[in-house]
Amino acid sequence: MYKTSSVVDQGQNQNGQHDKNDQKDQANPKKPESKKASFDIPENFEIRNRWKMIKKLGSGGFGEVYMFLDTKTRQKVAIKMEGLNNTKQVLKMEVAVLKKLDRNSDHVCKLIDCGRSPQYNYMVMTLLGQSLADLRRAQPENCFSLSTALRVSQLMLYAVRDMHKIGYLHRDIKPSNFAVG
Repeated sequence: MYKTSSVVDQGQNQNGQHDKNDQKDQANPKKPESKKASFDIPENFEIRNRWKMIKKLGSGGFGEVYMFLDTKTRQKVAIKMEGLNNTKQVLKMEVAVLKKLDRNSDHVCKLIDCGRSPQYNYMVMTLLGQSLADLRRAQPENCFSLSTALRVSQLMLYAVRDMHKIGYLHRDIKPSNFAVG
């Protein structure tokens, strides 16, 4: 069974990238203005002597997402970082939503940790797989079978329902904002 994850960052997939194909269908394609992260991540970068950077997964208007190795558990994790000088700070809200969903949903990634450095805010979460948009594009004729589409749609609706139950709206539901894991 696939786990879907809906991130609250209004317009980014789990890799932090915007999907141009999905933006065509949006009623209001304008994104809030935000500065790009203004910090450079050097090779062999570590956070709190626990997480070591492996590679950058993507970036968008609200931050950058990296794959890190958790040296304590030896598992790969995703870390989303947001520069402190970003005009739009959204990571704090994403952390609050994931904390509430951790107790109330099996359909989202799990928040492992979060924190702040002098240059950036960060949150550590479970690393998920590909987005539904990427998986669909990898299929013959760029579409899922009917049974797959129905099963995935049901899981997506569960994830959205769980967010609504805790009082949040996503505002940018599209295949590139859901991932399997």
